[in-house]
Amino acid sequence: MQIRKFLPVGLLLWSGCAPPRIEHRAWWYAERGTPRMEGIVHSQGDRESAAGLFVFYHPNGAMAARGALKDVPLPRQPDFLDNETVLPDSGREGWWEFFHPNGRLLSAGLYLEGQRHGLWEQHMLDGTLAQETNYCTGRLHGSQRSWSAAGVLLKETSFSMGEEQGLHREWDEAGQLREERVFAAGKLEGLSRSLDERGVCREEAHYHEGLLHGLRTLRDADGILLSSVVYRNGNPLPQ
Repeated sequence: MQIRKFLPVGLLLWSGCAPPRIEHRAWWYAERGTPRMEGIVHSQGDRESAAGLFVFYHPNGAMAARGALKDVPLPRQPDFLDNETVLPDSGREGWWEFFHPNGRLLSAGLYLEGQRHGLWEQHMLDGTLAQETNYCTGRLHGSQRSWSAAGVLLKETSFSMGEEQGLHREWDEAGQLREERVFAAGKLEGLSRSLDERGVCREEAHYHEGLLHGLRTLRDADGILLSSVVYRNGNPLPQ
């Protein structure tokens, strides 16, 4: 009997709810008349949110970014700027691509639950590969490499869940090794070397948990020893 008493009220409330709608919508740069962004919008009553593929444009009409958005509040017209469209930081899902104003690819990679995940690439204005970085749910995880405009490898390192881990090396644009360090859980560990443009090792030091620990030597441009000091837990020992 109680169920029958409340059933008509429930039916009345349900009949008053507007059915959900999914539609394509577009926004424009008012002063320029060029497209600003477009995408799939989900409407339920008074609530509207992005719920699918969105494409964003630079003011010159070139594509700025494209990718799927999930359950993100739609921007309001007063939030828009005449010279750009700010991309939402939250709600990104799946494969995303970002572009320079000249139309060339800027960066690309995967989002998982709104966080960068897996391999991401970044490119220079001319399309040259500038960096490769690996992520795990938003944190640096795996190898990271950077190149110069001429394609010379400048830096190579690796991370473990946001902390630098393992061998870290840097080169100059001539390809000469300039720095070689080892990290453990984000702190320097073991042998560290710094070299000049001719390959002369100017500094060699040992670390433990981020502190100088062991022998540290300094040399001049000719490789002649300038100083030699032994450290323990960051403190120099008496000589």
